[in-house]
Amino acid sequence: MSLATHSKLVVCFFVLFGFGLHGLQASSAQTASALPILNNAVVSTIAPGVIEVSGERFSPGGLVYIALYDGWGEMLHETRWVASSPTVYGPNGSQDPAQGYLVGGGIEESFAQVQDPVYGPNGSQDPARGYVSGDSRGIGSVCDGPMMVRAFDQRTASWSNMLDVESGC
Repeated sequence: MSLATHSKLVVCFFVLFGFGLHGLQASSAQTASALPILNNAVVSTIAPGVIEVSGERFSPGGLVYIALYDGWGEMLHETRWVASSPTVYGPNGSQDPAQGYLVGGGIEESFAQVQDPVYGPNGSQDPARGYVSGDSRGIGSVCDGPMMVRAFDQRTASWSNMLDVESGC
C-alpha cells in the first residue's frame, strides 16, 4: 500500500468518525429536549378550587400518570391516568401546520378541590349507610398549604419536572 493510499484511508476514517460523533451528539440533544415537561399548574381563576395542569412532550396518544403532592412531595393527594393528545397529520401525511398538522403529546387536566357527595341507599345521608359529604373527598383546600405536581410518561418511562401549584391564596 502506498503512502498516498494510506493517507487517504486515515483521512476517510477520521471524517467518518467525526460524522459518527456528530450524530451521537445530535441524538443526545434530541433526547434531552424530548423529556416531558409540565408548563403550568395553577388554581383556576374561573372556577375557584380547581387546579389546572398542562404539559407537553409526552408520547403522542400515550398514557400519562399525573400525581398531585403536598408541597414537600411526601403526601400524595390525588392521581389519575390521562391520554396525551395524538399527533394529527395533514392530507397525505403532511407535517405542514398550514395543512392541519398538529404535534401530539400535550396534556391538559383539572383537579377539583371538592367533589360531589356520595349518598347511601335511597338518598340516605347517614355515614353508617355509605354517605360521604362532598367536601371530605378530593384534593383538600389548595390554600391549606403548598402543593406540587408531576407526571409520568408510560411509553418512555420518564418523569416530568416537579412543578409548584400556584395557589393565588
